[in-house]
Amino acid sequence: MLTQPPEKLSETEHQWLELLLNASDAAREAYSFSQEFRALLTNPQADELLEWLERATRSSLESIRGFSENLRRDLDAVVHALTFPWSNRPVEGHINRLKLLKRQMHGRAGIELLKRRLLAMAN
Repeated sequence: MLTQPPEKLSETEHQWLELLLNASDAAREAYSFSQEFRALLTNPQADELLEWLERATRSSLESIRGFSENLRRDLDAVVHALTFPWSNRPVEGHINRLKLLKRQMHGRAGIELLKRRLLAMAN
């Protein structure tokens, strides 16, 4: 519920979310940061990311601070991922499919069978 857009929540989920946010300052802060970050991902802008990271660094929640520190470690890649239209998702999908096939056959066959199964999946 903390990461979903508010408009996608059911009435019951809205009520539970309100109870949670009213009961805990930490939950309210986590919700605020997660909603802001979700908005950054749907409407990416590098300068807004930098502002979000600055605020997250001062958060009272250790998990938010840790997440922001990890993003800062590879900030160039994060900014490029948000601003460039290119994506390696198709390649990652193929790699994941190949690894799944390989794990299913672990110890049972050599490269020839793996190659045949992979080619059969492609057709």
